[in-house]
Parts: sequence; structure tokens; C-alpha cells
Amino acid sequence: TIGDWDKYKKDSFPYGMKKYTDELRDRGFIPGVWFEFECVAEGARKYGKEYDHMYLKHDGIPIAGQVNKGRREKFLDFSNPDAMEFLENNVIKFLKDNGFGYIKVDYNSNIGICVDGEESDGEALRKNQEAVRNFFIKMKKEIPDLIIENCASGGMRLEPSMMAVAAMASFSDTHESVEFPIVAANMHYLILPRQSQIWCVLKPEFDDNRFAYTISAGFMGRLCWSGDIFGLSERQMNMLYDAESFYEEVSMIIKEGKSRVYRTNEFNYRYPEGTQAVLRVSDDKSKALLVYHCFENPKKLVIENAGEWEVEKSLYDAQIKVDNDIVINETKNIYGNVVLLKRK
Repeated sequence: TIGDWDKYKKDSFPYGMKKYTDELRDRGFIPGVWFEFECVAEGARKYGKEYDHMYLKHDGIPIAGQVNKGRREKFLDFSNPDAMEFLENNVIKFLKDNGFGYIKVDYNSNIGICVDGEESDGEALRKNQEAVRNFFIKMKKEIPDLIIENCASGGMRLEPSMMAVAAMASFSDTHESVEFPIVAANMHYLILPRQSQIWCVLKPEFDDNRFAYTISAGFMGRLCWSGDIFGLSERQMNMLYDAESFYEEVSMIIKEGKSRVYRTNEFNYRYPEGTQAVLRVSDDKSKALLVYHCFENPKKLVIENAGEWEVEKSLYDAQIKVDNDIVINETKNIYGNVVLLKRK
């Protein structure tokens, strides 16, 4: 369980972890591993009371957050020397010894707002989180080529000082819900799209519209595939491959550009209506990427005085008019599309 990081299932890795990661690298992959290293879960050896000096406390009692009515986890005190030695041996040394090049950091428990130790509970919490950030910096210093995914579901970590020490972060855990493109668009106000991992969860039961809806959202950040990929039909896999090819063509606009978000409706996250568009213009202003989504009861969306553009290419058939204004006039519910524009 979380906290018992010094061993792994020998029947799954009969020749050892390093042999496994070496073979992955031989095949052209960068091996990655998932860690939730700020917590130790009940059931782990280090969860016992004899280790309570290593954990954050409130009113002298170790804080034990609960994960979705499931396991409890205590929070390591990143100013405690024993806790840091534990992490250096079980996280940094593990990554180094086994040749990992990617770490996906998760964070699922609720630490609350009160931590003992400073002139205020809030300052104690801030200092601990600063120490957490310093551990991220230490990982990168010890393993310069390490790619760090800041947090697997975003929460509490999408702020400048943490994003500055990590390559990227997952934008949210909304990726299987209908509000998924709304949150993905909102991230443009908060973090760089090139650091915003957008998880497109694809399922065989999706119709073409829902497939397009999900895939198009991936163009608002770093496109990541998830879901039942091996259960997809040949037609669905072709849609996936077509999206990958199109993404490569427009990736520089996603990497370097400026975005504006447009919506026809004040939206209800759980039951969104109307139409949304994100217009991202390249740094040299020669091209632009238009990502739009139709929710229930879509409406005509007009981006006024957008500039003199023309359509160069679209991912799917696009019901739009482009002149000085960009007019999106789609009528499909739960549908998305991506359009590449060029200057006239």
C-alpha cells in the first residue's frame, strides 16, 4: 500500500524492476511510475504510532485524511529529517536505481487548513507545502532528465510556483463527464496549455459525436489518451489516429500562443447548454486554432472582429463561416470540432 515503497510483486517483475525498465527503454519508451509520496496509508508499516513524529499534526494529533470514504492517510512532515530520509530512500533512490524517467505524482487525501508548528495554522501549512515544492526541485536536481507530472488530478497544485518546477499537470478529474471541455477551457486562465494534460477518455459505446466531443477537448492542452482503447472499433481507432496527425500539425500553436474563451451561455457545469469556443492565436499571428464544443441546445456563436482569417483545415466537417467575424453555427448536441485558421 501507499508508504510501503521498498518492495514490489516479484511474480510481476521476476527479473527485477531495472530489467523491466531497461527493456522499455530498448523499445523506445520512457518508463514512468505513479507515486503518492506525501501520504502514508493505513496498513503500511510506517503508519503505526511509533512513526507519528514523522507526520503533520493538528492539536498534537496526526492528521489522517480520508480518500472518498475509503482508506485513511497520514501526511508526512516535510521538515522532519526522518520523513525526508524515508522519502529520499524510497522515492528518489527508487527512481534512480530503477532507471525511471517519468514520475506521476498524485494527491488524494484532504489535509485540511490547520497544521501545528508556526505562528498560525495557515503559515504552518504554507511552510510544509513550500517544503513539498523543494522536494520536487530536489528530485529534478538528483535526476536531471526526470519528467515530473505535478499532480494526477490537478487539485491544489495548479499554481505558479509548483507549475514552475514540473513539466505538466493533469487539468482535472472531470474527464469522463460532460463538463470536461468547460474545465479544460478554464485552465487557459490558470496554466500554460503546453503544461495542461487533457485526458480524453474514449469508450466503444460512444457515437461519433461524443467521440468528436471528447477528442476535440484534447486540443486545449497536451493530448492524452485513456479509456478502453483496446476495445475501440477500427473506425474509432482511425478517428484517434487522424486526431494525432492533426495535433502534430497544430502543436506549435498550443505550445506558443494566446487564448480567448467565448461562450453563448452562462453555464451550469453539470447541465451545460449552448456553445463554447477557444480561439488560440499563434505567437506570430499567422495561424490560429479554433476549438469549439456544443452542449445541449447549442446556439450560434459569433466571435466579432476576430481578424481576416480563412479555414486551412478542420478535424471534422465544420459548420462555420469565417471573415472578419467567426460564426459557429453547429446544431449537434454534445459535439466538438477543431479548426486550423490561417491569415488571408
